[in-house]
Amino acid sequence: MDDHWAEIDALDDPVWGVSTSEVLAAFAAGINDYMDAHPGKVPAWWSGEVSAQQVVAWTRLVLLSYQIDEAMGNLPGGGPNGPDGTGGSNAWVLGPSKTTDQSVLVQADPHRPWSGPATWYEAHLTGGGMESAGGGFYGIPILSMAFNRDLALSLTSNGVDNADAFRVTVDPTDPTRYLHGSSSRPFTFEQRVLQRPDGTSVTLDLAWSHHGPVIQPLDTTGFSGETHVYAAGATILEETGAVTQLLGMALARTIEEWKAAASLLQIQRWNMLVGTADGQVYYVHNSRHPDRVDGLNYKHPIDGSDPAVDWTERAPWDFAQLASVLDPATGYVQNCNNSPGWTTSVYGELFDELAWPSHYMRVDKRTMRERLATQEIEALPLFSLEDSRDLSLSNYLLMAEWWVTLVFQVESIHGDDPGIADPQALAAALAELTAWDGRATTDSTATLLFQTFIRKVNTIDGVDVTEPPPPAANIPAAMAVYGLNLLADSWREIEAEHGTGAVPWRDVHRIRRGAVDLPIGGAGYPMAPLRITKAVEFEGSVGYVGQGSSYLRLVRLKQGEPPQAISIKPWGNSDDPTSPHYSDLTELYATDTYKPLFFERADVEANLDPEGSWILTWIP
Repeated sequence: MDDHWAEIDALDDPVWGVSTSEVLAAFAAGINDYMDAHPGKVPAWWSGEVSAQQVVAWTRLVLLSYQIDEAMGNLPGGGPNGPDGTGGSNAWVLGPSKTTDQSVLVQADPHRPWSGPATWYEAHLTGGGMESAGGGFYGIPILSMAFNRDLALSLTSNGVDNADAFRVTVDPTDPTRYLHGSSSRPFTFEQRVLQRPDGTSVTLDLAWSHHGPVIQPLDTTGFSGETHVYAAGATILEETGAVTQLLGMALARTIEEWKAAASLLQIQRWNMLVGTADGQVYYVHNSRHPDRVDGLNYKHPIDGSDPAVDWTERAPWDFAQLASVLDPATGYVQNCNNSPGWTTSVYGELFDELAWPSHYMRVDKRTMRERLATQEIEALPLFSLEDSRDLSLSNYLLMAEWWVTLVFQVESIHGDDPGIADPQALAAALAELTAWDGRATTDSTATLLFQTFIRKVNTIDGVDVTEPPPPAANIPAAMAVYGLNLLADSWREIEAEHGTGAVPWRDVHRIRRGAVDLPIGGAGYPMAPLRITKAVEFEGSVGYVGQGSSYLRLVRLKQGEPPQAISIKPWGNSDDPTSPHYSDLTELYATDTYKPLFFERADVEANLDPEGSWILTWIP
């Protein structure tokens, strides 16, 4: 960023009235002022001031981590594919023809870990032409899941494949060079000494080809003895304008202004769903997408010596080439990590998925959350804000609807089979499932039983519990009996630990933050209701949630009216255990309750406590 700082304002639009460098300088200055005023809050391992260049470097690291890990996942032997394997989100935009008051409702629900560097932070930024509220990430000056008076944005993971591992051939006559076409090019070698927080240091010997950084082997000053090395090609490797694009999207008041900012293509992925106060509904399957050659398998290393397949020196796709839709006839768009063909309930209405390469658009990919969202959006002719809120908090398990139905069908055919090993346990389990409504609520005594059973089923070769199962009549008798025995085994397994197979979900599925320890509904994957609460920490049989629906936010927009917004986070808006905002949202979140996200200054000022912090009211 030091080398490229002179270019930082190159993508700015003069109509914004502010430059990217001014925003970054102000943000860095604010951090430095805070550190000066609160030296006790500064980590012991940090020294010196924060620079505007560091802010952009951090933003680049957050975005590049996805692409570098994607490239590493294509190495021989495989590797991580995505920075944390926790992708997932829900979002929908309901236009005036789908709402009770002809407003636009924009729902967001990103599924992320609830702690770590990419934790949502809620804020409201105002100044100059900016009025932006919603969620963003620490260390990035512009909010990403944001809205203003006229426009709201939601994002979901779309899993586009836009980074590659290149197999680079070392020049056999000179290991400091590599082959490309009929020529030989020099590697760039660089040594960096990094200081650790404990005072020790580590020396890294890095190498680069024109494709990108060498990622295998690592830490080498030369490639003597190597015939090939592997480099990561990433479409945003040389880009520095992510903050610029976020700034433009935050300032946009119309779809056309928003598209002008999005067309900068400095944010390399994500489905983007937009609603506006004038009633427009928009979706784009966003990607800074490489100009690849069709027909190659890009999940394996690409021959970096062949200029024909080396896209790193070609411009990416233009924004106009991306799949998008404005104001579909259905009146809404949604995405719960499904492929674009299921953006509404009518497959093929919006996109011919086969018209795009598979590395850009997956074909006919559905999720249980998408099936449930489109089913519910289609079933209710008109939505109120409360209806959208309730749908976002749904603990209903579509998987249970499928598999519990199958269990009873199978039992009606094979229930008297002599291969049933424990008829008494099976009968108890069936009785429990009979009384269940399929919801992972805190008082449900069937959710743990179903979770235990479905995890066993999921280990059967050829069975994918996230897809609708075949009819019972099509299941071989031996397999059907085996499944019934798995259900009986699940009952006995839970009974052995808890004394009964009917254990309330509240006893084993909880949320904890500081001194707050409460039961919570929902579930993680693979059961996957719309509201995801995944346990990540276990104490005996109790799972404490720490990943999933990380920032629920719903915005109502209508021309001539101020925006109305509600939101909730799992824990609080502070990671400081001594702060009153460390766990002040936890009870609301555990009880399926949103709070207002005030937008008008008068409403903000009317809801401050004497210390200048929020007084929490809530919307049950």
